[in-house]
Amino acid sequence: MINKIEHSTKFALVDKQGVIRGYYSSFDPNDLRQMTADAEALRRSS
Repeated sequence: MINKIEHSTKFALVDKQGVIRGYYSSFDPNDLRQMTADAEALRRSS
């Protein structure tokens, strides 16, 4: 028997208060670039 692990293809960016700041598709290069930029902006604002 093979055990499979399945997971979403989406990422969620969550701030320190637990608020979801955005959802991003792991299949979309533009989404991944935007997530990186948004995460960096969130890090700088903390």
